[in-house]
Amino acid sequence: MPKNKDYKATAVTEFAEGLAAFMYRKHLTQTTLAQQLGISQPQVQLYTSGKVAPSLEKLRQLFELGMSPSEIFGGAFQQDTEASPKGIALTNEQCRQIVERGMAEAGYSVQFVLNPKK
Repeated sequence: MPKNKDYKATAVTEFAEGLAAFMYRKHLTQTTLAQQLGISQPQVQLYTSGKVAPSLEKLRQLFELGMSPSEIFGGAFQQDTEASPKGIALTNEQCRQIVERGMAEAGYSVQFVLNPKK
């Protein structure tokens, strides 16, 4: 996919839609999510409106709170998993690859380091 403004805008919009779905699924208000992420409610509102994309740290926190890769990356992830059975379980490595590819397609350079749980 091209690394242009239109794609970045689409990626942010798809993220905003996924965030709204995640919040609905988890019964979270903007205020509650803001508290869990350590940010202000107006910042969450910017995310949900598609005006601003979250930082990589906030994406990591959302993933840890249970936001799925399909909610984070929308259509890009859906295309990758169309042929997969429902209830697919992803390894940490597969999640890392999806996140890195999605961010690269949106024009960002990212590298994740997975630390084993202690």
